[in-house]
Amino acid sequence: MAARTNAPVIGDLNNVGTGSGGHSSVHHFDVTVGYSFLHSITPFNGTFEEKQGAKLHLQPIVTAHLPSIYISYQLNQRWSLTTSLPFSATRREQQGHRTLDGAGIGDVSIGARAWLFRGPTESGGNISMGASLKLPTGNKNADPSVAPGDGGWGVVLESTGYQRTFFRTTLYYSGTYLFSPSNTNGVTVNSNPVSVTDVYLYRAGFSHAVPKVRHLVASLGGRIEGVPVHDAFGRSDGFRRPGYLISVDPGLLYSHGRNTFSMNVPVAMERNYTRSVLDIANNTHGDGAFPDYILAFSYTRHF
Repeated sequence: MAARTNAPVIGDLNNVGTGSGGHSSVHHFDVTVGYSFLHSITPFNGTFEEKQGAKLHLQPIVTAHLPSIYISYQLNQRWSLTTSLPFSATRREQQGHRTLDGAGIGDVSIGARAWLFRGPTESGGNISMGASLKLPTGNKNADPSVAPGDGGWGVVLESTGYQRTFFRTTLYYSGTYLFSPSNTNGVTVNSNPVSVTDVYLYRAGFSHAVPKVRHLVASLGGRIEGVPVHDAFGRSDGFRRPGYLISVDPGLLYSHGRNTFSMNVPVAMERNYTRSVLDIANNTHGDGAFPDYILAFSYTRHF
Protein backbone atom coordinates (compact mmCIF):
# COMPACT_ATOMS: atom_id res chain seq x y z
CA MET A 1 0.00 0.00 0.00
CA ALA A 2 1.01 3.63 -0.35
CA ALA A 3 3.49 4.94 2.19
CA ARG A 4 1.96 6.93 5.04
CA THR A 5 4.10 9.63 6.56
CA ASN A 6 3.18 10.61 10.12
CA ALA A 7 4.40 14.15 9.51
CA PRO A 8 1.91 16.59 7.96
CA VAL A 9 2.29 17.32 4.28
CA ILE A 10 3.49 20.88 4.56
CA GLY A 11 3.18 21.35 0.82
CA ASP A 12 -0.59 21.63 1.19
CA LEU A 13 -0.56 24.91 -0.76
CA ASN A 14 -2.03 26.95 2.09
CA ASN A 15 0.74 29.50 1.63
CA VAL A 16 1.71 28.63 -1.91
CA GLY A 17 -1.59 29.61 -3.47
CA THR A 18 -1.37 33.18 -2.27
CA GLY A 19 2.39 33.52 -1.97
CA SER A 20 1.93 34.64 1.63
CA GLY A 21 4.66 32.53 3.20
CA GLY A 22 6.61 34.32 5.90
CA HIS A 23 4.48 37.42 6.49
CA SER A 24 1.33 36.26 8.27
CA SER A 25 0.30 37.72 11.63
CA VAL A 26 2.30 36.68 14.69
CA HIS A 27 1.18 35.03 17.95
CA HIS A 28 -1.67 33.11 16.34
CA PHE A 29 -2.70 29.51 15.83
CA ASP A 30 -3.54 27.72 12.60
CA VAL A 31 -5.46 24.47 13.12
CA THR A 32 -5.77 22.07 10.19
CA VAL A 33 -8.10 19.08 10.18
CA GLY A 34 -7.25 16.65 7.40
CA TYR A 35 -8.67 13.43 6.04
CA SER A 36 -7.27 10.96 3.50
CA PHE A 37 -8.81 7.83 2.05
CA LEU A 38 -7.29 5.04 0.02
CA HIS A 39 -8.44 1.64 -1.20
CA SER A 40 -6.06 -0.85 -2.81
CA ILE A 41 -7.11 -4.09 -4.51
CA THR A 42 -4.30 -5.06 -6.92
CA PRO A 43 -0.93 -6.39 -5.73
CA PHE A 44 2.32 -5.53 -7.46
CA ASN A 45 5.54 -7.53 -7.77
CA GLY A 46 8.07 -4.93 -8.83
CA THR A 47 6.18 -2.92 -11.44
CA PHE A 48 4.22 -5.98 -12.58
CA GLU A 49 0.51 -5.76 -11.80
CA GLU A 50 -0.82 -9.16 -10.76
CA LYS A 51 -4.26 -8.83 -12.37
CA GLN A 52 -4.96 -12.56 -12.27
CA GLY A 53 -4.99 -12.54 -8.47
CA ALA A 54 -7.44 -9.65 -8.54
CA LYS A 55 -9.76 -11.52 -10.92
CA LEU A 56 -9.79 -14.55 -8.63
CA HIS A 57 -10.29 -12.36 -5.54
CA LEU A 58 -7.14 -13.77 -3.96
CA GLN A 59 -5.42 -10.43 -3.49
CA PRO A 60 -5.21 -8.48 -0.21
CA ILE A 61 -7.69 -5.59 -0.04
CA VAL A 62 -6.62 -2.64 2.09
CA THR A 63 -8.97 0.21 3.01
CA ALA A 64 -7.61 3.11 5.05
CA HIS A 65 -9.28 6.15 6.61
CA LEU A 66 -6.59 8.58 7.81
CA PRO A 67 -7.80 11.69 9.69
CA SER A 68 -5.27 14.08 11.23
CA ILE A 69 -4.95 17.30 13.21
CA TYR A 70 -2.09 19.72 12.57
CA ILE A 71 -1.49 22.78 14.79
CA SER A 72 0.93 25.62 14.08
CA TYR A 73 1.72 28.54 16.40
CA GLN A 74 3.38 31.56 14.79
CA LEU A 75 6.15 32.92 17.05
CA ASN A 76 7.16 35.71 14.67
CA GLN A 77 7.12 36.42 10.96
CA ARG A 78 9.55 33.59 10.25
CA TRP A 79 9.37 30.98 13.02
CA SER A 80 6.49 28.72 14.05
CA LEU A 81 6.04 25.75 16.37
CA THR A 82 4.18 22.72 15.00
CA THR A 83 2.58 19.51 16.16
CA SER A 84 0.74 16.81 14.25
CA LEU A 85 -1.70 14.25 15.61
CA PRO A 86 -2.54 11.49 13.10
CA PHE A 87 -5.24 8.87 13.43
CA SER A 88 -6.05 5.81 11.36
CA ALA A 89 -8.75 3.20 10.85
CA THR A 90 -7.44 0.53 8.47
CA ARG A 91 -8.63 -2.91 7.38
CA ARG A 92 -6.73 -5.60 5.44
CA GLU A 93 -8.80 -8.44 3.97
CA GLN A 94 -7.67 -11.47 1.98
CA GLN A 95 -9.48 -14.65 0.97
CA GLY A 96 -8.33 -17.54 3.10
CA HIS A 97 -6.76 -15.26 5.71
CA ARG A 98 -8.21 -13.60 8.78
CA THR A 99 -9.20 -9.95 8.46
CA LEU A 100 -6.80 -7.52 10.11
CA ASP A 101 -8.03 -4.27 11.66
CA GLY A 102 -6.09 -1.40 13.16
CA ALA A 103 -7.41 1.86 14.56
CA GLY A 104 -6.35 4.60 16.92
CA ILE A 105 -3.96 7.46 17.39
CA GLY A 106 -0.77 7.37 15.33
CA ASP A 107 2.74 8.62 16.03
CA VAL A 108 2.69 12.26 17.17
CA SER A 109 5.27 14.73 15.82
CA ILE A 110 6.45 17.94 17.53
CA GLY A 111 8.77 20.44 15.86
CA ALA A 112 9.41 23.86 14.37
CA ARG A 113 9.49 25.54 10.96
CA ALA A 114 11.15 28.69 9.66
CA TRP A 115 10.96 30.71 6.45
CA LEU A 116 14.44 31.49 5.16
CA PHE A 117 13.51 35.02 4.14
CA ARG A 118 11.30 37.52 5.89
CA GLY A 119 8.26 38.13 3.72
CA PRO A 120 7.07 39.66 1.59
CA THR A 121 10.14 39.04 -0.58
CA GLU A 122 10.94 41.13 -3.63
CA SER A 123 11.29 37.99 -5.75
CA GLY A 124 7.82 36.74 -4.87
CA GLY A 125 9.18 33.50 -3.51
CA ASN A 126 10.33 31.91 -0.29
CA ILE A 127 11.56 28.64 1.21
CA SER A 128 10.69 27.08 4.54
CA MET A 129 12.60 24.41 6.46
CA GLY A 130 11.27 22.30 9.30
CA ALA A 131 12.32 19.58 11.71
CA SER A 132 10.20 17.44 14.02
CA LEU A 133 10.63 14.68 16.54
CA LYS A 134 8.33 11.70 15.92
CA LEU A 135 7.23 9.95 19.10
CA PRO A 136 6.18 6.25 19.22
CA THR A 137 2.69 7.03 20.55
CA GLY A 138 0.76 4.79 18.14
CA ASN A 139 0.01 1.13 18.73
CA LYS A 140 2.59 -1.00 16.88
CA ASN A 141 1.12 -4.43 17.73
CA ALA A 142 -0.44 -5.33 14.38
CA ASP A 143 0.51 -6.02 10.78
CA PRO A 144 2.40 -2.93 9.56
CA SER A 145 -0.23 -2.29 6.87
CA VAL A 146 -2.87 -1.57 9.55
CA ALA A 147 -0.89 -0.61 12.69
CA PRO A 148 -1.38 3.07 13.68
CA GLY A 149 2.27 3.35 14.84
CA ASP A 150 5.64 1.83 14.01
CA GLY A 151 7.07 1.63 17.54
CA GLY A 152 10.15 3.74 16.84
CA TRP A 153 11.44 7.24 17.49
CA GLY A 154 12.16 9.28 14.39
CA VAL A 155 13.25 12.63 13.01
CA VAL A 156 11.25 14.34 10.26
CA LEU A 157 12.92 16.89 7.97
CA GLU A 158 10.74 18.89 5.63
CA SER A 159 10.91 21.79 3.22
CA THR A 160 8.50 23.84 1.14
CA GLY A 161 9.22 26.46 -1.49
CA TYR A 162 7.24 28.61 -3.87
CA GLN A 163 7.98 31.14 -6.59
CA ARG A 164 5.52 33.47 -8.26
CA THR A 165 5.80 33.61 -12.04
CA PHE A 166 3.74 35.25 -14.76
CA PHE A 167 -0.03 35.29 -15.22
CA ARG A 168 -0.90 34.62 -11.55
CA THR A 169 0.89 31.27 -11.62
CA THR A 170 3.03 29.99 -8.74
CA LEU A 171 5.56 27.15 -8.82
CA TYR A 172 5.82 25.06 -5.67
CA TYR A 173 7.59 22.08 -4.17
CA SER A 174 7.49 20.23 -0.87
CA GLY A 175 9.47 17.37 0.58
CA THR A 176 9.17 15.30 3.76
CA TYR A 177 11.51 12.53 4.91
CA LEU A 178 11.09 10.50 8.08
CA PHE A 179 14.39 9.11 9.41
CA SER A 180 13.85 6.00 11.55
CA PRO A 181 17.18 4.82 13.06
CA SER A 182 15.57 1.92 14.96
CA ASN A 183 16.00 -1.50 13.39
CA THR A 184 12.97 -3.63 14.39
CA ASN A 185 10.10 -3.04 16.82
CA GLY A 186 9.55 -6.42 18.48
CA VAL A 187 6.42 -7.32 16.47
CA THR A 188 6.61 -10.33 14.14
CA VAL A 189 5.01 -11.15 10.77
CA ASN A 190 5.39 -14.75 9.59
CA SER A 191 7.99 -15.25 12.35
CA ASN A 192 10.04 -12.29 11.05
CA PRO A 193 10.58 -9.15 13.16
CA VAL A 194 8.95 -6.02 11.72
CA SER A 195 11.32 -3.35 10.47
CA VAL A 196 10.94 0.31 11.51
CA THR A 197 11.22 2.08 8.18
CA ASP A 198 12.08 5.44 6.75
CA VAL A 199 9.23 7.09 4.79
CA TYR A 200 9.33 9.89 2.21
CA LEU A 201 6.94 12.10 0.28
CA TYR A 202 7.88 14.69 -2.38
CA ARG A 203 5.62 16.98 -4.39
CA ALA A 204 6.18 19.64 -7.05
CA GLY A 205 4.04 21.50 -9.56
CA PHE A 206 2.27 24.78 -10.15
CA SER A 207 -0.85 26.55 -8.92
CA HIS A 208 -2.95 29.14 -10.72
CA ALA A 209 -5.75 31.45 -9.64
CA VAL A 210 -8.99 30.34 -11.29
CA PRO A 211 -10.28 33.14 -13.55
CA LYS A 212 -13.51 34.85 -12.47
CA VAL A 213 -13.72 32.83 -9.23
CA ARG A 214 -12.33 34.81 -6.32
CA HIS A 215 -10.21 33.03 -3.71
CA LEU A 216 -10.05 29.76 -5.70
CA VAL A 217 -6.71 28.27 -6.75
CA ALA A 218 -6.18 25.18 -8.90
CA SER A 219 -2.98 23.16 -8.83
CA LEU A 220 -1.37 20.40 -10.84
CA GLY A 221 1.81 18.58 -10.02
CA GLY A 222 3.59 15.32 -9.47
CA ARG A 223 4.00 13.30 -6.29
CA ILE A 224 6.23 10.42 -5.25
CA GLU A 225 6.03 8.64 -1.92
CA GLY A 226 7.35 5.42 -0.55
CA VAL A 227 9.39 3.28 1.79
CA PRO A 228 13.06 2.72 0.85
CA VAL A 229 14.75 -0.67 0.90
CA HIS A 230 17.52 0.66 3.15
CA ASP A 231 17.07 3.29 5.86
CA ALA A 232 19.38 6.29 5.77
CA PHE A 233 20.68 5.47 9.27
CA GLY A 234 20.80 2.20 11.19
CA ARG A 235 20.09 -1.34 10.06
CA SER A 236 17.21 -2.31 7.78
CA ASP A 237 16.62 -5.91 8.84
CA GLY A 238 13.29 -7.62 9.29
CA PHE A 239 9.97 -7.55 7.45
CA ARG A 240 9.03 -4.42 5.53
CA ARG A 241 7.02 -3.56 2.43
CA PRO A 242 9.33 -1.26 0.44
CA GLY A 243 8.39 0.44 -2.80
CA TYR A 244 7.21 3.70 -4.26
CA LEU A 245 4.13 5.25 -5.80
CA ILE A 246 4.31 8.01 -8.43
CA SER A 247 1.11 10.00 -9.00
CA VAL A 248 -0.19 12.98 -10.92
CA ASP A 249 -1.53 15.34 -8.26
CA PRO A 250 -4.39 17.73 -9.19
CA GLY A 251 -5.96 19.89 -6.51
CA LEU A 252 -8.18 22.82 -5.56
CA LEU A 253 -7.80 25.32 -2.74
CA TYR A 254 -10.33 27.89 -1.59
CA SER A 255 -9.31 30.51 0.95
CA HIS A 256 -11.58 33.23 2.33
CA GLY A 257 -11.10 35.17 5.51
CA ARG A 258 -9.80 32.89 8.25
CA ASN A 259 -10.82 29.69 6.48
CA THR A 260 -9.00 27.56 3.91
CA PHE A 261 -10.32 24.42 2.23
CA SER A 262 -8.22 22.13 0.06
CA MET A 263 -8.74 18.95 -1.93
CA ASN A 264 -6.21 16.79 -3.77
CA VAL A 265 -6.75 13.57 -5.70
CA PRO A 266 -3.40 11.93 -6.53
CA VAL A 267 -3.87 9.36 -9.31
CA ALA A 268 -1.31 6.56 -9.62
CA MET A 269 0.95 6.54 -12.69
CA GLU A 270 3.64 4.08 -11.59
CA ARG A 271 3.76 1.59 -8.71
CA ASN A 272 6.80 -0.48 -7.80
CA TYR A 273 7.05 -3.01 -4.96
CA THR A 274 10.79 -3.51 -4.48
CA ARG A 275 12.71 -6.31 -2.75
CA SER A 276 13.42 -5.81 0.94
CA VAL A 277 16.64 -6.76 2.75
CA LEU A 278 14.83 -9.90 3.95
CA ASP A 279 13.74 -10.73 0.38
CA ILE A 280 17.29 -10.35 -0.89
CA ALA A 281 18.67 -12.59 1.87
CA ASN A 282 16.06 -15.30 1.13
CA ASN A 283 16.17 -14.84 -2.67
CA THR A 284 12.46 -14.01 -2.77
CA HIS A 285 10.34 -11.11 -3.97
CA GLY A 286 7.17 -10.34 -2.04
CA ASP A 287 4.23 -8.34 -3.36
CA GLY A 288 2.24 -5.44 -1.99
CA ALA A 289 -0.89 -3.50 -2.83
CA PHE A 290 -1.07 0.12 -3.97
CA PRO A 291 -4.15 2.32 -4.48
CA ASP A 292 -5.26 3.61 -7.86
CA TYR A 293 -5.91 7.01 -6.29
CA ILE A 294 -5.97 8.82 -2.95
CA LEU A 295 -8.58 11.31 -1.73
CA ALA A 296 -7.15 14.04 0.50
CA PHE A 297 -9.14 16.88 2.11
CA SER A 298 -8.22 19.54 4.65
CA TYR A 299 -9.75 22.50 6.44
CA THR A 300 -7.61 25.17 8.11
CA ARG A 301 -8.85 27.79 10.55
CA HIS A 302 -6.76 30.83 11.45
CA PHE A 303 -7.13 31.97 15.08
